[in-house]
Amino acid sequence: STPKLPALLRRAVSDPETLAREIRSSPLAALASLFGNPTAVANSSYPIAVAHGMGDSCFNPGMKSITKFAGTALNTYSVCLPTADNLIMDTIKGFLHTMDASVDDFAKRVRADPKLANGFNA
Repeated sequence: STPKLPALLRRAVSDPETLAREIRSSPLAALASLFGNPTAVANSSYPIAVAHGMGDSCFNPGMKSITKFAGTALNTYSVCLPTADNLIMDTIKGFLHTMDASVDDFAKRVRADPKLANGFNA
């Protein structure tokens, strides 16, 4: 059997759009569902920082919905922190990055957001 990871890594460079689409449609992808419209039930003194799982992306409607729902329900700032700057690479990195690399991306984006400077809930 031929190792599949090297071919997958090559496709991430040569055809990232198709690879991201295949990852999103894979049974291994855990895509967030859309949430309804919440009403504020509490006030939080801390903002909310959200991260996505494998196959999902902060740019997908489900993650946007969860992030908005949490912020509205707690009457606070909320943000989804992607691992990349666009849907395609955020989806691919969700599968191909190590946990250490994903945490480093998350930390970099936390440090870049002044609204998270005094602490946050994740």
